[in-house]
Amino acid sequence: MINIGIVAHVDAGKTSLTENMLYLSGKIRQKGSVDQGTAQTDRLEIERQRGISIRTASVSLTWKGCRINLLDTPGHVDFMGEVERCFAALDAALLVISAVEGIQSHTEYLWQTLRELKIPCLIFINKIDRAGSQIEAILLEIQQRWQTVTCLMTEVSREGEKNCDSKVRTLSEVFTEQLIEQDDRLLELYLNGKTIKDSDYAAVFQKLAADLTLVPVYCGSMAMGLGVESLLDGIIRWLPQASVDCEDLSGIVYKVEHDAALGRVAHVRMFSGKLQNRDEIVLPREEEPRKIFQIRQFNGVKLEDSGILRAGEIGAIYGLAGIRVGDALGKLDLPLKTRIYTHPFLTVQIQTEQAAQDSLLMQALQELSAEDPLLQAEWRKESRAAQVNITGSIQLEIMQFLLQKRFHLQISISPPEVLYYETPSQTGIGYEEYTMPKPCWAVLKLRIEPGERGSGYQFSSTVSNDKLYYRYQRHVEQSLQSCLKQGCYGWPVTDLKVTLIDGEHHIEHTHALDFFVATPMAFLKGLQNCGSSLLEPILTYHFHGPSVYADKIVGDILKMRGRFRGPYIYDGQFNLEAEIPTATSMNYQLTLSRLTDGRCRMTSSFFAYEPCALEYGKTTARIGISPLEREKWILQARNAL
Repeated sequence: MINIGIVAHVDAGKTSLTENMLYLSGKIRQKGSVDQGTAQTDRLEIERQRGISIRTASVSLTWKGCRINLLDTPGHVDFMGEVERCFAALDAALLVISAVEGIQSHTEYLWQTLRELKIPCLIFINKIDRAGSQIEAILLEIQQRWQTVTCLMTEVSREGEKNCDSKVRTLSEVFTEQLIEQDDRLLELYLNGKTIKDSDYAAVFQKLAADLTLVPVYCGSMAMGLGVESLLDGIIRWLPQASVDCEDLSGIVYKVEHDAALGRVAHVRMFSGKLQNRDEIVLPREEEPRKIFQIRQFNGVKLEDSGILRAGEIGAIYGLAGIRVGDALGKLDLPLKTRIYTHPFLTVQIQTEQAAQDSLLMQALQELSAEDPLLQAEWRKESRAAQVNITGSIQLEIMQFLLQKRFHLQISISPPEVLYYETPSQTGIGYEEYTMPKPCWAVLKLRIEPGERGSGYQFSSTVSNDKLYYRYQRHVEQSLQSCLKQGCYGWPVTDLKVTLIDGEHHIEHTHALDFFVATPMAFLKGLQNCGSSLLEPILTYHFHGPSVYADKIVGDILKMRGRFRGPYIYDGQFNLEAEIPTATSMNYQLTLSRLTDGRCRMTSSFFAYEPCALEYGKTTARIGISPLEREKWILQARNAL
C-alpha cells in the first residue's frame, strides 16, 4: 500500500492523470474530462464549472496487487494551504509538469517543499503530444536548476510526441546503472556477476530519493492516454510503501469537510494502531471523549463503509464534531512531514443584506474555516461584518459562490485590502498593576522581544507557582492569543517571544478573570515600548513572453519596489523572476495584458512577509476599545461600560 499525493502547477494535467490511472486500473468505466466538467475528482459544482480543483480529492485503486491511495491536490496557488496540509499524510509524491509550459513558479515551490520535507518523488511530464513540448529542455533545467540527477524512464515515440527529438529513448538501464554506482553492495553484486533483485534497486533508490538527489522521470499525454501504465509500474517499483505499526494509536487529520446529512467529516492518515466504529477518542482542546459512529474508505471514487481504519491507511471518520485540520489522534511521536508557509495576505469584509442572517453567516464561515483554517473568520460587531483573510481573487470567488449556493446567503464583499502584520522592533517590558476597583488583583510583567522572521508567536514563563499560581499563568497565556489580533497599528502581531518574568496574585482579592483584564494592558504597553514595525506580504512573480517586452517589465518591477533576477533570453523569448510587494502589484495582471497585447504570461505565489517602512504601508482603525484607554477598557472588560 502506498499513499501518494499528485501535485502540480495549475493546468499541468494533474486531475486528468488521476482519471487515466483510475480508468486503466478498472476503477471507472469511462474517463471524465476536466474541460467538460465530468472529472470524477472534481466533486464540487464550482470545480466542474471552473475546471479547477479547489479541494483535495481522495481516490483509491489497485495495480498489480498494490493498493494506491491517491490525493489529487489543487494546483492553483490560492489553495496551496490545502496542499501543505496533505503533506503529513503522504508516503511519496508525484510532481506533474507540462511539457509545453515547463517549470513554472508554483512547480518550483512544490519541488522545494518536497525536498525540504524529504518526500520521495517521481516526475511526470504531461502533454508531450502538444506543439512546443520540450522534454529534453525540461530534463536539463531540472538537473541544472534543482541540482538533481534525472533519468527518463519512458520510451517516447514519434507517434506519442511528434515534436520530441528522436534521440530521446528508454533509459531504464541507465537508471539502474546510476543506482549501482551509488551503493557499494549493489556494485559488489554487479562486479561478481550476481543477480540484483528489483527490491534491492528499490531500497537503494528510496534511500537516495529522501533528499531528491535522484529522480525517475516519466512522460506521457493524458489527452491520448499515453504513459500511464509505465508510470503505475514505476510507482509500485520505486516509491516507499506505507509503514505498518500495530502498536499505540497514532494518526493525523489532513482534511475536514462537511456532509449535509452526517455533519463534519475528518479525513485521517493512520500511522499506527487502528480505529473502529463506536471507538471513543479524546480530541485536542477537549476533555470528554467523543464516539466515532462511522468509518469509510475509498474504493475507486466511492466512499464505502469499512468500519475500521488500520495503520498505514487513509479514511474518513464521522461523529467527531469538534475535530479540526491538523489534529493528532492518539500519540503522535514521529516527525510529521509538514510545512505551513502559505499565509493569507489579503483581507475582506463580508456582510449580509439582512441583519437577521448575521448569525447564519458566522455559522457558515465557521464551517468553511473548519475546512480551511487560513480563512480565520472573525465577527466585527462595530461594523456588523465578518473579517476574512484570503490568499487571492480565485479563492474569494469560490468562497462567495459557496456562501450563496451552499448556504443560501445573500452577501456583499468589500474589495480586498493588503493584510499587514506588526512585529516588535526591539526588546521591551510591559507592566500592569490591576488592583482597583476592588475586588481585583492582577500584577504582571512581560518581556517582549523580536523573534525570527516566520517564527510566529512563542510564550514562556520564568515565574514560580508560589509567586503566581500556574492557573493564572495559563490565563495570561490564553489572553495573549487575543492580544495578538491587534497591535499598535491595528494589525495582527507576529514573530515575537513573550516571557512572563514577574507576577502577583492576592489570596482573597484576585478574581478568576482578572488576568484576562490585565494582560492586554500590559501587552500593548510593552509593544509600545518595543516599537512596532510593519511587515508587508511579498509575492514571487514569474514572467514569460517575447523578449521585446522584457525591458518595460523590468522598469515596472522597479517602480513597484520589486527586485528581479534575469531576464534570461532565448529564441526570442524571455523568463524573468521577481519579488514584488503585494500592495504595489495587485492589479498588474491587467496592466501586463494591455502592455503586451496578452502575449506575456505572469504567475505568482506567496514569498514571505518582509519589513516595510510606515510610509509605504498603512495603519488600520482599531476595532473596539484599546487597552491603552485604561478606564474604559476595564469597564468594558467587567461588563460595566
